[in-house]
Amino acid sequence: MTINLRATWPFPWSPWPSGPWEMRGTVATAWFLVGRAEVAPMANSHLLPNDEEDVLCRVRFYDIEYTSLSEIDDRTAARSGRFREAVVAYRGAFGHVGGDVSAVMLTDSFPYLAWGRDAFGWPLEPAAFEFDGPLWTQANPQGQMSAFATANDLTIRLEGAVSAKSPLDEAPQVTWLTPRTVPDPSTLVEDPQMLIVYPRWVSIGERYELEDARLVITAGSDGRVRSFEGEIAITSADVLSGFTMVVGESVLSFRGQELDNAIAGHTVELHAQTQW
Repeated sequence: MTINLRATWPFPWSPWPSGPWEMRGTVATAWFLVGRAEVAPMANSHLLPNDEEDVLCRVRFYDIEYTSLSEIDDRTAARSGRFREAVVAYRGAFGHVGGDVSAVMLTDSFPYLAWGRDAFGWPLEPAAFEFDGPLWTQANPQGQMSAFATANDLTIRLEGAVSAKSPLDEAPQVTWLTPRTVPDPSTLVEDPQMLIVYPRWVSIGERYELEDARLVITAGSDGRVRSFEGEIAITSADVLSGFTMVVGESVLSFRGQELDNAIAGHTVELHAQTQW
């Protein structure tokens, strides 16, 4: 008997569309420095740079419309949609590859939560959001803005004034480092892996300064950010409006001996240090 696995495996019902995904929208970012000891509760110790006492961290708020670019249309999930997201990340290193590690990820979209966890192992959690200001609603984003996310008793708030355009000379390089574990079906033991995700810019949109920015994190019972909660001393803040990028086209995976070698610092340098 011949079985058409394509028709029966995996089960065609899925809450998320096949990748890669084109993402279009707006992002507001605030950068800040956190002492190595304070960032440790939310960090993977293997990914912290060895020679830095202060670790560069960031909070980002996204408002994104997405579309699946896959040529395979065998899932019941809608191929397009929208989500909002808040991310707390830190600058890390995997071997000789620098990148950002997302430690806290909140979203209001179940399809995005499902594919982020399933496809990449991102630690996405459901959250409620409040966005205010022309940045999120109008073609001209200039003016006061605010973004607020809450999950259980964790809250993150960013506010400021979107001011003059501040163009970038070139598209910044972006690298996302994602540690995850996947159960080995033969042993039922969790298999540690590392993904290096390289998003591709289609358009960087317009960059604006975010002046008088104020970032406040309330940890509640969330131990990942409790050591530096409160009003954060921001080093810089900006906005990208109308950007487009593709996520899921270029993803490298390390496991087993490759993973051990990379942690030991023997990985071949694959991309330059992350700049954004």
